[in-house]
Amino acid sequence: MSSETHPDSASIPSRASLREPNECLRVCHLAENLCSGEIERHLLELAASTSPNDVHLSFVSLHEVGEAADVLRDSGHTVESLKRSLFGKIQSLRKLSQFLDRNEIDILHMHGTAAQFHGAIACKWSQTPLAVATHYGRGCGADRKSLWQFRIANEFTDRVIGISEATTELCRQQNQSNRNRMITIPFGIDSTRFFPYGPSSDLRALAIGECTPENGFESLIHAVRSVVNSYPHFKVQIVGTGPLLNQLVELAGSLRLTHHVEFLGERQINDELLKHNGFLISTASTLASQRSVLSAMATGLPVLTTEPFAVSDFIEDGVTGKIARGKEASQLAVALVSMIDEAPLWPSMGAKCRELAETVLSVQTTARRYSQLYRNLASQSATSRVS
Repeated sequence: MSSETHPDSASIPSRASLREPNECLRVCHLAENLCSGEIERHLLELAASTSPNDVHLSFVSLHEVGEAADVLRDSGHTVESLKRSLFGKIQSLRKLSQFLDRNEIDILHMHGTAAQFHGAIACKWSQTPLAVATHYGRGCGADRKSLWQFRIANEFTDRVIGISEATTELCRQQNQSNRNRMITIPFGIDSTRFFPYGPSSDLRALAIGECTPENGFESLIHAVRSVVNSYPHFKVQIVGTGPLLNQLVELAGSLRLTHHVEFLGERQINDELLKHNGFLISTASTLASQRSVLSAMATGLPVLTTEPFAVSDFIEDGVTGKIARGKEASQLAVALVSMIDEAPLWPSMGAKCRELAETVLSVQTTARRYSQLYRNLASQSATSRVS
């Protein structure tokens, strides 16, 4: 790949370092797509929660644009698609660097490994020397290519952000030499979209996710079989579809759990769905599962989780829910029984969850912390120029 840089980049002060302390910073968010995925939903909430007097936002997609891009445009934001299917990689990087310069971007905020890799290169080709990257639950990615891209991009990234302490630590493990650049800013949600109903008194729990091996619903169903021996009225509702749905339905039938495990199919995840349950069961580390956890917390439901890479930084046994020791059926069964035994504490657990969703886990807090990070980086850039 070309090592081209802006011809005068070494002698031109950064735009961010030249701005007045209270002047609005220009930040561009770069994502793989701007359609209808979980990162896009998060970006929409961030955009709505960021003060335009503090930060002026624009958005670029490496690939496709769709519903999210339309909403952002309707809100007055500039949106660009590189559409790499029409341009070669080098041309796409040039197009991105030109967009950054044309819009006088101070800071490029990249989301995910692919966006970070391409964005970090584009920053070197433009007059946008400040770059930050957010990663959502699994460090840089599972394959060797992602790890290679992550390590290279980190050399040109000022801050790498994990959405939980566990995520940040995984990023550090994957790139020890740049670990000091890595920080945590929790993933947030707009709690105002959820009424704090609190937990139902019924012995019923909700599990949300695709019916895939990663979500571990097979183990959950086996765990329910053990639990109903002690609590015959306990039920679990599973929301989602996927390749294993029919197999899971058959498994529940074979274990005589037809009245204890209900498959709801695809549903909109909102407070009306959540309020009929005593707690949420989270068994995956996907971004969608993390949003489900936050939705439950915003509704005032405690959470039983098996995953350290979701928002389980804030799930504490007996305070906001329960952490299972693993995904095996026996481990889930122990955690479920313990959670049911503590049913009288569900309301106080749920109230604490709602409090967190309104404060440290709110998207408004996330937006403020990002804005402060941008401001600190710009200030440090200005100081380094003076010194």
